[in-house]
Amino acid sequence: MFKKILKMKKYCIQPFNNIRIDVTEGNIAQYKPCCHHTFDTNFSDVDSYLKSEELKNLQHHLLTQDELPVGCRICNNVELYGNKNSTRLLHTYTDPISETKIEKLEVNPGNICNLKCIMCNTQSSSALSSEYVKLGWAKKHVVTEQDNQVILALNQLDSLKCVSIIGGEFFLSKKNLEILDLLIEKKLEVELTTNATELTKTHLEKLKKIHKLGLTVSVDGIGSIYEFIRYPASWNTVSANIKTLKKILPQASLKINAVIQPLNIQFINELIQYANQNRIEIRLNLMSGPGWLGWKILTQDESLLIVDHLKRELSLSKMSRFQRESIEGFIRYLTQSKCDLNLRKEFIKKMSAILTLRKIPDEQIIKVFGILRELCNEIRNGIVNEF
Repeated sequence: MFKKILKMKKYCIQPFNNIRIDVTEGNIAQYKPCCHHTFDTNFSDVDSYLKSEELKNLQHHLLTQDELPVGCRICNNVELYGNKNSTRLLHTYTDPISETKIEKLEVNPGNICNLKCIMCNTQSSSALSSEYVKLGWAKKHVVTEQDNQVILALNQLDSLKCVSIIGGEFFLSKKNLEILDLLIEKKLEVELTTNATELTKTHLEKLKKIHKLGLTVSVDGIGSIYEFIRYPASWNTVSANIKTLKKILPQASLKINAVIQPLNIQFINELIQYANQNRIEIRLNLMSGPGWLGWKILTQDESLLIVDHLKRELSLSKMSRFQRESIEGFIRYLTQSKCDLNLRKEFIKKMSAILTLRKIPDEQIIKVFGILRELCNEIRNGIVNEF
């Protein structure tokens, strides 16, 4: 069977060795193989998910077909242009497997978060949920926490080796402390994602007890670019906290995860140089949603402007081969991208409303949009003095 798997052009190990638990708006746990692939069925627990026909059909497809299934379209779109940062390709394996053996658990215990990241959603941020109510985009403010299902899964999965804690914001959830206690007791590897805006002593003390620890800090730019995207965070605070994490948790493998989008792609080199100068690994992930903030908001001329800019950066900057290949993948993607005028209009309307509510200074808006001057002017024309 192994030889057959190795011949598969689009094999993915995630549905065989990984489970992700998200929490929906109604505080219902959602089980799936990765962050992107979602089944239509909501399973009641880990056991019902593992025995489901949906999972079996997905596994069978990956073992017998040379193309990714429909539910894997995000990875397929990323890889289409030669980008190696798809979720599928980032999860490498020593030996492929054809039987289910869950060794990694990704958990998203709730949406408690202090930031309103422009590309985020209410399922991942309680702060953004509150803002959406003010904007009239949501009827009610939603706060979700579902640590019980996470703890139940930890006790059910005997083959677990690693647990990844993702969102909302790790250091703001007191219930994560109970999860950490169990992970320490079971001596499991731990990976966690944080925005690093607040570091709490209680969480840090428990993290010191984790022998193998991976820390991912979400950073999409530096300075005013970062502050625009991850409002209302302070870049000075975050950059200082990154240094603190390196000092307090020397056993941790620290990396930066950046969501590359129309709002920061012009400044990708600045972020890469920051990471390289501080000797921090960086992952550059092409944003897959929401649609109104995506690549189709750009006209062909705007896409080509960015492509020319990126090519100049490549010729002048020092970076690793992997970083260079990632940018080359973004260039290929932008070259093929086509504008959707309806999405562009939606972007202008929503972005103008957000910036009006947040009272973002005009000079910061101009800085972020940079060479996209026409788009910038359309946004600024939509901003009103009073919300």
